[in-house]
Amino acid sequence: MVWSTSQLAELAGTTVNTVRHYHALGLLAEPERRANGYKSYGVQHLVRVLQVRRLSELGVPLSKVPDAVAGGDQRELLRELHSELETSIRRLERIRDEVGSLMAHGAPLDTPSGFEGIADGMTPTDRTLASIFGQVYDDPAMQDIRAMFEDGQARFAELDATFEALTVDASEEARSAVVQQMLPALRENLERYPWLLTEPRTRQTPPLAQSALIESMRALYNDAQLEVLLRALAQVRSEIDAHDDGKT
Repeated sequence: MVWSTSQLAELAGTTVNTVRHYHALGLLAEPERRANGYKSYGVQHLVRVLQVRRLSELGVPLSKVPDAVAGGDQRELLRELHSELETSIRRLERIRDEVGSLMAHGAPLDTPSGFEGIADGMTPTDRTLASIFGQVYDDPAMQDIRAMFEDGQARFAELDATFEALTVDASEEARSAVVQQMLPALRENLERYPWLLTEPRTRQTPPLAQSALIESMRALYNDAQLEVLLRALAQVRSEIDAHDDGKT
């Protein structure tokens, strides 16, 4: 009995394109052709396709199939597959938990991992900035940053709203007022998390991390907001330096 390409694919539970792909990779030998030029597949071809499909289902890369079928070190290959599958399962479990958390809190899809519980009080800018922070700072630092976001929502909601509403053409009076409003929160955060000024707790090299943070802030905030941030930070740093000098 001989079969056409479509019949072979149907018997093997796959597609014609997959059969052609196996041919292209050298995983399936070319069959003889009938007098009319059509391919003529036999049992050996069906067995080969089933072998390749089985190995592929187990996670064997197609590049390793020939060696596995030819009797290579299958136990070592299975050990590698087992380790890779365990890693994939852990990743999928983490993703499942994150999706469940997003659903439970009704959080937007772009909410960074770990911030689902406070997403309701985060602006789109907050979520974007937190996502960038997650790429820049290490995990312990991100725990502190999440705490700052959460504390800010609970205690400095008015400050956040005022800062968000600050327009690029804001008057000097308005800017100064926001600076003064920002100082207590900034003082408290720098006192509670001194590493913000002293330790580069980042995943990348300090220059790359710094450039990512600076460019992100420039993209997310207007000139008035950036000026307010810099003025408030400069004042608090000056106070910290003066305090340290007083100790010596």
